[in-house]
Amino acid sequence: MNIFVNQSQNGKFSKELHALRGIAALVVFLVHFQHRLLDAWPELHVPDFFNGSAAVTYFFVLSGLVVGISLAKSWGENRFLLIYGIRRIFRIMPLMVVMATIGGLYLFFINAHMPYSLYDVEKYGDFDWKRMMAGYIGYSLKANPPSWSIFVELMGSALIPLFILCGRSKLWIILGAIILLSFSIWDMPIKNKFNIFMLSFYAGLSVLIWGKYFAQLCEKLPTPAFWLAVSALLAGFYLPRVITQSDYYGNPWIVHWETLCVTPLVALVYYVPHRFSVLTRPIFQFFGDISFGLYLTHVLMMVTLYNVLILCFGVNIGTIGIFCVLSPVLAIILAKFSYRYIEQPGMVLGKKMVRILKNGQKTRE
Repeated sequence: MNIFVNQSQNGKFSKELHALRGIAALVVFLVHFQHRLLDAWPELHVPDFFNGSAAVTYFFVLSGLVVGISLAKSWGENRFLLIYGIRRIFRIMPLMVVMATIGGLYLFFINAHMPYSLYDVEKYGDFDWKRMMAGYIGYSLKANPPSWSIFVELMGSALIPLFILCGRSKLWIILGAIILLSFSIWDMPIKNKFNIFMLSFYAGLSVLIWGKYFAQLCEKLPTPAFWLAVSALLAGFYLPRVITQSDYYGNPWIVHWETLCVTPLVALVYYVPHRFSVLTRPIFQFFGDISFGLYLTHVLMMVTLYNVLILCFGVNIGTIGIFCVLSPVLAIILAKFSYRYIEQPGMVLGKKMVRILKNGQKTRE
């Protein structure tokens, strides 16, 4: 018996959590939008309120739940791990490869001729082929800065099968959490410090065990008390990093705090979706669909845009205005394009490979 496998059988796609993924991607976009403004026009005074780091923590918790359910449902079937790997690769890597290639070519041939660099050369050193190749799995963020989190996502995806194995008993589940907590505070000599975030994936998976009971208890609260609890969890999740200005690598404990606050929110949205039905509206579902594309394409687009604008018009209020108008429009167009012509074909190809694998297995049997 495996607790995670048993609890996953009634798992379903959540339009509400899908919408929140889109909102989180928008928050990340706004953070980088603000950074690009300050890069080119440091005299601007823009309040530092958008918390993209917390949004990324949400991505990891959500992946632990959603990807964990998908794998647990097929647990024990023929070649289920191979099928799981194929699906994850073809979901993540097509756009990742495209953006790492575009970013690498930009850095090799264009970046040096632009007024503002894509990254701090004095701090990180020159871009080279090794860094470009590492960028295809997000190990080097030079070619496309947001890709660091995709490296973490890949590591989390690789470890989720081990997390599910911990579901053999409650003791194993607790030991798994203790091991991951210890792993997270190890100062690993590796870029992106992926070990810090594995507890977030595990927390998302753990929603299958306790999330329904927690949601049912909260559902019994009077409506004002319910939304007060939701607001408190949201504030606890979103505000601490804004207030402390803590970064991921310097303080892993704030990642754990964010995980502790956002995981109950994920449980509530998943198990009492009718309370969050506004998130099923088409506009929110649209941003959920394009969230991955928005996340991976917007930085390169904005860097290119403000460099072109400055070369054409110089630094002035008009240039700032044009940048502010064009950035979100182009970001949404690129995200939609990447979803339609890169992500969806990649997922279709992955499904075809899975079908071929299953048909081949049936033929041999």
